[in-house]
Amino acid sequence: MTGLTGNGVLAVNRDESWGDGDANVIVDNASITINSGGTGVKVYSDPASPYSSFVTVRNDCNISGGLNAISADGSNAIVSVGGNNLHTISGISNGIITTNNAGAYVDDNTISSPGVGISINSGHSNITNNRISAGAVGINITGVNADNGLDIETNTITLSNQMIGSNPTVGML
Repeated sequence: MTGLTGNGVLAVNRDESWGDGDANVIVDNASITINSGGTGVKVYSDPASPYSSFVTVRNDCNISGGLNAISADGSNAIVSVGGNNLHTISGISNGIITTNNAGAYVDDNTISSPGVGISINSGHSNITNNRISAGAVGINITGVNADNGLDIETNTITLSNQMIGSNPTVGML
């Protein structure tokens, strides 16, 4: 998929036409190129729905362009990226971003971002064995507590700039 605007892949647990239900999507050996402002893979969990949204990105996927390569939003949204094969996420403002208690399992990926490599806001997350090259922050963690859970192991973070304007860059925040 190339030259897309909006979302390359979208998984939601509530649809205006079809109603509520679990969404389970597998993105396998795909190449997704998004125009500016879009998202390569978006997982959204509507808080009014009791169902979940889950996306697995596996087997040599390449996601580039757009605002976010991968985005998960909502307490019943989970994204799993990686596994036994390398994935390349590049040329975007944010590599992987979660918000509103969404979960993320990120393993064995190459992430290159001029902004933030991985940004986790609440939600349980495992971040292991990734190679992250970022312009501002390698891994940004906010709102995680003992109830959420967070595992970060064996990641390599390279910052392309030590300063952005008058602000220092950070490997992990």
